[in-house]
Formats: sequence, C-alpha cells, structure tokens
Amino acid sequence: DRGRKSVIVYDNFDLYRSVISLATVATQLSGVAIDDEAGFLYVVDRGGIDSEIHQLLKYTLNGELVKQIGIRGSKPSEFNLPQDVTVGSDGMVYVLDAGNFRIQKFDREGEYVTSWGAAGTLLGHFGLPRSITIDDEDNIYVSDAQFGNVQVFNKEGKLLMVLGGLSQDDEP
Repeated sequence: DRGRKSVIVYDNFDLYRSVISLATVATQLSGVAIDDEAGFLYVVDRGGIDSEIHQLLKYTLNGELVKQIGIRGSKPSEFNLPQDVTVGSDGMVYVLDAGNFRIQKFDREGEYVTSWGAAGTLLGHFGLPRSITIDDEDNIYVSDAQFGNVQVFNKEGKLLMVLGGLSQDDEP
C-alpha cells in the first residue's frame, strides 16, 4: 500500500493476516519480492526526484527490518529511482535500478555482486525500464516502456532475446 507505506499480508486463501509498516524508513514504495526459502521480504523504496533516499529494504516475513541497502547515486549498491525487485531460486536479488538504466544483483546477505545495462537503444540497453521478474530457470525479464519490449537475460546478465517492440499495428 504505497499511500500508507505498508505491505499488507494475505494468506493463500486471500485472508488478511497482518500489516508491515515501513513508514519510519520508506518514502515511496515501488516493488516487492519474497524469498520464501530464506524467509525474507524485499521492498523497493524509489525515493523520488527530490529525495536522497533510494533504497532496497530487507525484512523478515514477520516484519522485522533486517537491512537497508543503498543511497541515491550511481555507484555499485547505490540507486537512482529503483523501480522493482525479484528473487532468483538461488536467493540472488535483482533490482531494477531504472534511473541508472541497469539491473543490480545482490546476494542473499544484501552484498553487491554485479550489474548490467546502460541507457541507450542498443540491445541490452534500456530507455524506460518499468518492471522485472524471473522465471523457474532464473531467466530475468525486464519490460521497457520506451521500446515496447521485454528483454530476457540469464542470471549473469547475458542478453538471451528481445520480445516485442513498438508498433502502431493492432496485431501480435
């Protein structure tokens, strides 16, 4: 709940269970991911244009803050308008650092591993990245609103394929 700066927890039957308030540490919530195996919740705080708070928050599933990762910037472990987060089967955490036009990869402890991407029109570059997700084989999908496509990377950041593109035609 972006307005209340909270994550609302429901069970598998869509029954309300609890609220995790992030109001004391977050400014503008954007993306959420769960590492079920290790029992962590990751929340992206995109800050805002006038904010220096651009971060990834790591919580236990009981709502205890474990770690705050990042500040505003462009160095490793720094963010500029981070947008979304996803977790791989191995516990690696991938953050869509939209304002820096890159994906940043962290280990389960929140330590920086690597990053890839850049601003531009070449394959593997981003124009207006909006969301990130991961499949069962740990392939990473990044949607880009500027190019109207989805780029698919392996977990090392190698571009595997591009799906779609901008078009005025009403067809697949």
